[in-house]
Amino acid sequence: MARVVKRAAQVVHLKTTALRVKQRPPDRLPSGTRDEFEPLHDFFVFSLNSDILLKIAKFLGRHESAYGVQRQHKEDRDREIGRFICSDHPFFPNTIIVNFPLEFQDSFYNADTSLLDVDIAEGSAYVIDGQHRLKAFASQYSERVVLPLVVVGYFGLELPTIAEIFTRINFFQVPVSKSVVYDLLALNKDPDFLKFKEAHAVCEAANATIGSPFYNMIKMLGVGSGILSQAAFVEAVSTRYKIIPLLRDQLSLEDTTDIILRYFTAIQNAFPDKWGNERSILSRTVGFNALTKILMLLLQSKPVRSSQGLKFTACAAALTKVDVDSDEIRTFGGFKGVNALAERFTAALKREGLL
Repeated sequence: MARVVKRAAQVVHLKTTALRVKQRPPDRLPSGTRDEFEPLHDFFVFSLNSDILLKIAKFLGRHESAYGVQRQHKEDRDREIGRFICSDHPFFPNTIIVNFPLEFQDSFYNADTSLLDVDIAEGSAYVIDGQHRLKAFASQYSERVVLPLVVVGYFGLELPTIAEIFTRINFFQVPVSKSVVYDLLALNKDPDFLKFKEAHAVCEAANATIGSPFYNMIKMLGVGSGILSQAAFVEAVSTRYKIIPLLRDQLSLEDTTDIILRYFTAIQNAFPDKWGNERSILSRTVGFNALTKILMLLLQSKPVRSSQGLKFTACAAALTKVDVDSDEIRTFGGFKGVNALAERFTAALKREGLL
């Protein structure tokens, strides 16, 4: 752990055990190339408390300055990370990458003791990668929680090199499918994840049960031959349209699953040529979300004790009055399209006195 002493105003004395990493081009490169490279891209890996790192950090977005490389700061993302920081088991094994605006001196690092010893001005360490993770430790997001963070520190990089590092990291980075995350929920005890756990169980049952309208239709883990992604299903019935929260106090998860499957079975029967057909909007994410929104409205319109009192067959028949193959509806996309399609479905149900 770094031992940090505030020496003078606006300066932090950083004294910490660090690993110096020397990355060099391959031997096969032309003579002289390797010499030019050394030691420009050497970096140091060490641990530093989040409050100290915030003091020395400099954030500069591309939208703020021609010298900035970071993407625009999003407070919603910091609030989300802040909630995780305040949870009972936060963890951040991924690194914060910074550049110290100093030309590296041999006196900064003792190779025998692996000790990095240098003065860093507050607000000067350019954050190359990890701005949202670090900013989330600000008091307004995380209640002054302090954690040791893994830091990669460069010295004296020029702006083009900083931009290249940022670009390379983010260009080659492939985000994990949210479906993979949801599939791992059974292993995760975090309260923010547990709200999806029930939806994940419903999704598994919907996809694996023979006779289910979703049988083999969901791409579990976000991959496979299904039409609908696991992430889309889980989010729709948990947080977006709150089907499971609406029924949690009244029904068991088994009965909730039964209601969801009975509703979509009625849809499947009413649209036999379109349900499960990847060319139809009903079977894609837009249609599924619109139909789930309708289920939410139906559940909100009357007390629910079981699926028996819900007129799913009549409701599905009313929805067939909407021409889902129209040229206009075929162009619907995103959640603007979801809402537009749901509005047409809602109007059809109201005409029949079902909503």
